[in-house]
Formats: sequence, structure tokens, C-alpha cells
Amino acid sequence: MDAELGIKSIKDRDMRLALRIAGIAGITTRDRHGNVVAEVWTQYSTGESANLQLLDISAVRNLLTEQLKIHLEARRDMLLDLDDPGIVAKWIMDFSREWEKKYEERVNQQWDMSQRILTAMEETLCEVREIFDNLYCGLSYEYMMQRIEDVYSKMNDHRKQQLYVDKRDALIRVIFRSEYIGPMMVTLAGKMLQKLLVCNKAGMYSARIQRNDITREKDKAVEAIVTAHLDDSPLFQNCKEMEFEQLDRLIHLCKDHTREATNLENDAHENL
Repeated sequence: MDAELGIKSIKDRDMRLALRIAGIAGITTRDRHGNVVAEVWTQYSTGESANLQLLDISAVRNLLTEQLKIHLEARRDMLLDLDDPGIVAKWIMDFSREWEKKYEERVNQQWDMSQRILTAMEETLCEVREIFDNLYCGLSYEYMMQRIEDVYSKMNDHRKQQLYVDKRDALIRVIFRSEYIGPMMVTLAGKMLQKLLVCNKAGMYSARIQRNDITREKDKAVEAIVTAHLDDSPLFQNCKEMEFEQLDRLIHLCKDHTREATNLENDAHENL
């Protein structure tokens, strides 16, 4: 299974987690083109140069669309003489696909969960920290942080470049990427984010009812984790034994796919 946890697999997993959290929170996850919206999955900045980029996705999409229209208009007479309209359709599809491939090569790696999603994940960990500290299996916050410390202490500087700079960020990702306790955490994060979005809206009586409903749903998500603890669910023990106590597995779960993209970008610049 570790082989499946490569950078691309981790990145795909993070995107699925972000979509699930946003979906539970009631956030629109895709635009009319089928692309994941920036409120869920967005470009990240690696430094000042990244912040100074001239064109964002929408601007590039508009430019390429206009370019396609110009090409079609320039060939209008020739296209009207064609007997097979399928040729035109194929040309348009091939044209757009070539542009998409080139653009994908430029931005494919520079994506991660939005800050809104990451904040919800961090707040979720704070919400359940006391529960983890009282687990029978010993999967406490201190234990998990110590295991993260052990991972970082056993790796050389080069391999550390694959991990999150902040060890707390690494722990948050490990918990949500966990196949055992991750689903419960995702549900709670979605409900906490939904509560934040709903309670920040102005409204009268109906809104207050909605807020109460959302609060109850969030409380139920917390209760599910508490119940799993009181019932001595094997999920926590499995998480500890199969993920936190397995060094190679834990290293994979701590990987930062955005840093991998940065390293590849830097290598490309050095080879120019």
C-alpha cells in the first residue's frame, strides 16, 4: 500500500478530502466547466515570484477561448465548404486539448487544499484533542506529535524537503489522510465548517432555526467520535499500530506534495 502513497496519490487523496469536507459543509465544489472551485482546491504560492504571476486560471482560459474563436473566424470560408462537420468538431477538440496539455504542464503541481479547508481541519483537531488524550489505546496528541518528531529526527536534510515544514501541519494531514480515523475527522470538519458559514450569515428566526440544526449536526459528529472511544473501537488502535507505529507508512503520510512540486520546479530552473 505504501507504493500507492506516492506524491500523486497523496495529492489526489488530499483533493478528495477537500471535496468531501466542502461537500458536507454545503459549499459548491465545481464551476460550470466541471473544475474544482478555488474555495476548495487552489493554487499555492512558493514565494514572492509566485505571488507576482501575471495570469490566473480564468484569465488564461479566456485568452485561449478568444484565440480559438480567432482561428475559427480566420478559417470560416474553408470550414463552410466542408461536407463533414465532424472534421470541424475534431479540429476544435484537438486544438483545445493541445492548449490544455501545455497549460497543465505549467500548473499541474501547484495546487493544494484552500486555506478555508485547512483551517477547518486544524479547528477540528483542536475540537477533539481532549478525546484523543483519553483514548484507551494511548493515541494521544502528545504521542502523535512525538511520533512525528521521531520521523523528522530520523531523516536527513534532503528527505526532510519532502515533508511539511511545520510538524503540526504534518500531524493534521496524517490524521485526515488516515484510512481508519480520517473519515470521522472529515465528517466533523465538514460540519464545523458548515456551522461557521451558516452562523456568520445575518438572518432572523428561520436563520436561527437553521443555526440550531447545524449545531446539532456538528455535535452529532463529535458524539460519533466519543462513542467510538467509549466503545473501544478498533479504529484508534489500528491507526496507532498500522500508521503511527509503522515508520515508512508515517513518512509517506507526512509528505507535502506542494514541496515536491517546488523542488521539481527549482530543478528545472537549474537545468536551464
